[in-house]
Amino acid sequence: MPDRNPFVFAKVVGGREFCNRVEMAAIQKRIESGQSIALIGPRRTGKTSAIHEASKRAKMNLVYVDLLAVKDLADIVKRILDAMAASKPLMSKVMDIAKQIGPSVSVSSGMVDEFKFNVSLGLGPNEEMDTLEKALRALGAVLGKRKDYVIAFDEFQEIMAIEGNEQALAALRSRIQFMSQPFVFSGSVRHQLNWIFRDMQSPFYNSVTIFDINPIPRDRLEPFLIRRFEKSGLQVTPEAWDLIWKSTDGISGNIQQLCAAIYDFGFRKHVAEKQVELALQSLIDQQSSSYADIMRNLPTHQAKILAALAHHGGREITGKQWMRNAGQTNASSVKKSVTALVKKELVWIHEKTYRVTDSFMGAWLRMNYAQR
Repeated sequence: MPDRNPFVFAKVVGGREFCNRVEMAAIQKRIESGQSIALIGPRRTGKTSAIHEASKRAKMNLVYVDLLAVKDLADIVKRILDAMAASKPLMSKVMDIAKQIGPSVSVSSGMVDEFKFNVSLGLGPNEEMDTLEKALRALGAVLGKRKDYVIAFDEFQEIMAIEGNEQALAALRSRIQFMSQPFVFSGSVRHQLNWIFRDMQSPFYNSVTIFDINPIPRDRLEPFLIRRFEKSGLQVTPEAWDLIWKSTDGISGNIQQLCAAIYDFGFRKHVAEKQVELALQSLIDQQSSSYADIMRNLPTHQAKILAALAHHGGREITGKQWMRNAGQTNASSVKKSVTALVKKELVWIHEKTYRVTDSFMGAWLRMNYAQR
């Protein structure tokens, strides 16, 4: 049995490690034709890997800007500039970029061929916005009319958490529309992204083609995973596959993580339901204290609703049957708590069904929070 675990999760994958999606051909075609797109879907469904793989297939250079937990305008500027410096063809131009923006930006060198930007703002909102616009103009000036570049903003909804978010969106939109390169915007918080791209009040209204990145269908992902187990000499029973899918809500990142845990146990030849249960329990045990902290910090009613969703599913949550099963009597209170849980990203919506975002937390809730 090879030492390297063949199941990869929580990192960007490509090539043979990438399970092809039906949307990939259309995504690739859009960016090749210079059209900007948005990828919207739950966390751990492979959006970031899809961005990198589509760029590679299109033979285009990728400027990848990760906005996860972005703090303010200065942080946005820094991340844009760092992404430019990380692109080898642009590396020689980093000093020119800094000069174009002005004294608020400096460049420091680290390891060989590595540069980092330092952004010093704080002169007021107008000056901060001006620096952002200068950074975007610098990006446009450096890339010019080149057609072999694609610029990606991952976790784009995070921009909504900073002060001056609407002005920042307006600045981005005003510069992007004059650039020759396609942009890819990706994110996981659907209600925020829907406002950015679908609300008439947003600067980005109707500016991109939107791709809904849903969980990869079982009939496409399971054969991909079976081949990886078989190369390691393992056969997984149909019943075990059913349990794997049930335990992960079909989310590819969760499935890969559970398969990796199964592989790490070192089972020989066959994997049945018992082996899946052992691996699943090991994953739950690793996170149990974190799950307990989340529940302790939730308002009482939200905690009850989260546990009820784990036990009873999330379809027709204000219907009589679900309310009776969950021990609830007030439909408006249920809707209010579910809306709050969605905003906290503890719950997501797929095919008109509310689901616990972390399927392993869902399993933990079923084990530790009894329902009548």
